[in-house]
Amino acid sequence: MQYGFVPQLALALTIGAVALGQLTSPLYGWLLFGGVLVVALIGSIMIGPRWQLRCVADRKEFAAEHGWLYGDKNSQLGLR
Repeated sequence: MQYGFVPQLALALTIGAVALGQLTSPLYGWLLFGGVLVVALIGSIMIGPRWQLRCVADRKEFAAEHGWLYGDKNSQLGLR
């Protein structure tokens, strides 16, 4: 569910770029489409890992209170 917005966002971006391209110049439509994709990619690369860890920041304290070990990342999680 949390990743379901990606196709809707791509569709909205495509519709907006087509509309802008028809109203002005096709070049502006392509620039809008490519520019938003580049900005979104750079933003997700820069913000992604920090946002994921911020969502679980309280888990380390919770685990310490119960005497459990907590790691931010665990490559063996899928094997459990």
